Amino acid sequence: MEDEKRKQTSDHVQAGDAETMERLQEEIRNLPVSEHLLYMMHSLSALAVGRLGLTADTAGRRDLDEARLAIEAFKALIEVDEKARPADETRIHKETLSQLQLAYAAAVRAAETAVKAAETDSSPASEEPPTPAADEDEPPAPAADANEPPTPAADEDEPAE
Repeated sequence: MEDEKRKQTSDHVQAGDAETMERLQEEIRNLPVSEHLLYMMHSLSALAVGRLGLTADTAGRRDLDEARLAIEAFKALIEVDEKARPADETRIHKETLSQLQLAYAAAVRAAETAVKAAETDSSPASEEPPTPAADEDEPPAPAADANEPPTPAADEDEPAE
């Protein structure tokens, strides 16, 4: 008896799911293409943010190649969509693109810094680069003052003024 109730409930849910799916597909078929573009742009920007791994929730999904692809696709859709949208809407999309590109550049720099830091931490301390030997005939150069502009070195072939 209980198995029969579960089956009826399952059949009812599946019928409801199929009906909902059919209704959604009909709505999608009736949407103008410009609305599809907006939906796709929103989806791509959300994917890019997620793949950039900017928050604690998305850090585990960080994939900079995927983020770059989403950003490039977003940019391509802007170029298509701007022909069908008012300038103020296009400006907003371009600002979003700029923010995504800046976030991507920052994420790439952070990843490169992390790789360099890991390489530095894993290299033995005994393999430090050798320091060049000072020339015994020349006095050591004076320390540069951070507030003073650098002075050009005097050319030995030209007379001093």
